[in-house]
Amino acid sequence: MKRVAAPGLLVALLLATLVIRAPLTSVPPALPLIRDDLGLGAVAAGMVTTLPLICFGVFAFLTPLLAARVGVERTLGLALAAIASGIAVRLVVDVSTFFLGTLLIGLGIAVANVVIPAIARLHFASDLARVMGLYTVVIQVSGASGGFLTRPLIDGVQWKWPLALGVWLGPAFAVLAVWTSVSRGHRGSAAAAPAVTRIRGVAQRRVTWVIVAVMGLQSLVFFTVVNWLPTLLADQGWSSSAAGIALGAFSILGFPGSMLGARVLQSSRRTTWIAAVASIYVFGLALLVMGTVPAAFGVLLCGLCQGLPLAIALSAIAHQQDPADVPAVSAVAQGAGYLLASLGPVVAGALYAAAGDFMTSMIFLALSMFAWAGATVAVGRAPDGVVPAPR
Repeated sequence: MKRVAAPGLLVALLLATLVIRAPLTSVPPALPLIRDDLGLGAVAAGMVTTLPLICFGVFAFLTPLLAARVGVERTLGLALAAIASGIAVRLVVDVSTFFLGTLLIGLGIAVANVVIPAIARLHFASDLARVMGLYTVVIQVSGASGGFLTRPLIDGVQWKWPLALGVWLGPAFAVLAVWTSVSRGHRGSAAAAPAVTRIRGVAQRRVTWVIVAVMGLQSLVFFTVVNWLPTLLADQGWSSSAAGIALGAFSILGFPGSMLGARVLQSSRRTTWIAAVASIYVFGLALLVMGTVPAAFGVLLCGLCQGLPLAIALSAIAHQQDPADVPAVSAVAQGAGYLLASLGPVVAGALYAAAGDFMTSMIFLALSMFAWAGATVAVGRAPDGVVPAPR
């Protein structure tokens, strides 16, 4: 069988990455309308983001088993099919179909989260840092696109919110077709494609659980901000359209940090970098609840800081000495990490409902960010770690 050139596989992989955030980030700008139409309270609204995160956690543990049976390339194809199906189901306006579609989307993204780093490690081991940086950047593009498009489609084009969310159905099916075609030439193309290491083995390593904390805490802060930022900014006097644009900007601003994850972990000054990022992020969180104008600077600072934590987490997952370890480490780190992260939107929603504002929610996120900093410093110092020595 004729094999497709590696650049073609990389392009297809990055295209697949384009649809693993937008179906989630497209929801928060429409959340007030969804709450009204479906009769959702604050805690139920938090579940809109928490449900996919629970899926990220639960199904991440099952992904290595599926990948071992059908291969990582076919597994990603199944994940893309689940995402497309979930987007289609959400076009029906009903509480049950909305959450069912969200569940399918979460399932698909959970599987994609685990296998994409494994595919990158398997096919692009010699250029892994660059590929993981590109992967993280495309994730940011996907997240930003979802945030940017929803309100203009609702307010400008006058689409109903189900159609505005469903706009991602076409791209999802297109990406599925591209990936299915291109990846066929690469299935089993790597010499002695490694068997998946058992999860039990990597779970016995201390560094794996440090990576869990790094992945989980940064995800908790990120997805909580994504879920509640439009509502928070509306409370600060922003219009719905402006809040939606701010959500997109929050994602786009993470681009610079997205390319620096591996370099920061390998740096002799990583502790200083990590402490600085955490401190600036926390200052930005504080500005979000200080009024209309300070909130704009808060979006700027939080956005600039949010790309690096994800890049660090993904780099720590992908840089295993044995490629066979990557799916299992990815499953444990993302499975347990996203289960931890799933607490964020619901806890923030409960605090918001109890206090009537987001001040206590921001304190909760600030404490989580400082805990992330401690875990990230530790992952670079772990004696059984996989991160190269500082240079």
